[in-house]
Amino acid sequence: MVIEGIKRIDDLCALAETELGGGAARTQLAEIRRGIMGPIRVAVAGREKAGKSTLVNALLGQKVAQTATGTCTRLVTVYHFGFPERIEAHFTNGEVRQFPWIPDQWPNDKDLSTESGRECLLHIYLSNSRLRNASIVDTPGLESLQYDYSSRTSSLMASAAGSDVYGEIDALVYLFQQPRSDDMSRLEAFVRRSTGHGLTALNAVGVLSRIDSLAAAGDDPWPAATRIAEKYTRAYRPILGSVFPIIGLLAETSTTGALTEADGRALRSLAAQSDRVKQLATISVQRFIDSDICLTPDVRSGLLSKLGLYGIRAAMEILGDGNVELSGLVPHLLRQSRVDDLDAHIRTHFQGQAEVFKVASACRVLRRLAFTYRPSTDPKFMSVFQDEVRAIEISREMHRLAEIQALGALPEADQIDPAMREEAVALFLLKGWNQGDAQDSAAAVDASTPDEDNLRARLQSWQRLENDPASDYTTRTICRVVRLSYMQILGDMSAQT
Repeated sequence: MVIEGIKRIDDLCALAETELGGGAARTQLAEIRRGIMGPIRVAVAGREKAGKSTLVNALLGQKVAQTATGTCTRLVTVYHFGFPERIEAHFTNGEVRQFPWIPDQWPNDKDLSTESGRECLLHIYLSNSRLRNASIVDTPGLESLQYDYSSRTSSLMASAAGSDVYGEIDALVYLFQQPRSDDMSRLEAFVRRSTGHGLTALNAVGVLSRIDSLAAAGDDPWPAATRIAEKYTRAYRPILGSVFPIIGLLAETSTTGALTEADGRALRSLAAQSDRVKQLATISVQRFIDSDICLTPDVRSGLLSKLGLYGIRAAMEILGDGNVELSGLVPHLLRQSRVDDLDAHIRTHFQGQAEVFKVASACRVLRRLAFTYRPSTDPKFMSVFQDEVRAIEISREMHRLAEIQALGALPEADQIDPAMREEAVALFLLKGWNQGDAQDSAAAVDASTPDEDNLRARLQSWQRLENDPASDYTTRTICRVVRLSYMQILGDMSAQT
């Protein structure tokens, strides 16, 4: 079982702490042990102003992440479950500063600086039950106007294992603000900077976070958003497993309890206006601010900050038919945001395979440690150390590690034709997401004929490519992983019959 892999890694780290001595090696080994025993770590990353902190608040159901530009939005921030509620600033020189958690009162520039100007990373501990099973990592924008800030995210993704304050991330939610022509190149560059993190379609998803901006005033944005999300899902495999369209601001307001009774009464007043008045007032944000419709300017601005123009229109429509009370408005707006689809994916697919992803992260760091440090006592220890890491990775129970690595290598496997690449992605995704259910995995490969003969034929085609003398190392490695995956499915089918 995967739990056995976690135990083996913990035992190996305990042994290595003695052999590798103190300093940075001991710190990293301790971080690995904490990581594999704790909840899965999910990073939220993307362009500046993509709505990362807004999404973090929505996923936590609590307004904790700063959404306006400030000191702490420029730092990598990790949200954990813990008591007492507090903020810890971990500096690269090993210093740790602790501050009380007071909503809307974050440490300032002076609190988070040192004479040597060293970087720090924030750990925030909250008594939020949603953090029991997943820690959330909020990152600065990758294209921040100030390079310093975006480089912190790149450093976290590209070389976190070399940091004394952070080990690894296990899964990724990557935000697109709205479709842009350079999205693919930006995401590919991000993944290249993340080499060694094992980010693939198994543990990474995309989010279109502001789909309410995709349609003209009064039009439904969801048809266009659904088409774009499906297009992105096809285009970004095997980098991203799915792309979810959501309305981030609506999700944050709905889940954090930000909508007050006063807001509800104001929306009820808007809903009572004539259709013509409502249509004219909500043509644009500026028109709504400047209009003389039944509300003061401050109230109108407040509603825009919580719901956006699309949310205001949606609320007026929901309340306008008279069948929904103010208490029932928030659940309707939450469904309109569609953040529940993303939340369900994180809970089912990320948290459901948390042990596999954590072991994968730990093995990547351990491999790097094996080539970085020398043992303080036994010169042969590193050979034993490397052999044990490899034994964990190739065990049948941990075959998911090999599938994660193969997914990450697929974009570079030019000798594998597109149809076979798509077949491998479908096999790995469904096999992993259904926890190894043989019938569902077979159906993912060929829904019309998920029978044993069909699977054996596909296995043989991959085996032929694996044995082809012209196949390069990457191709042979991927073919071997796919072949073993098919063999596992066939074995499970035989056991069932």
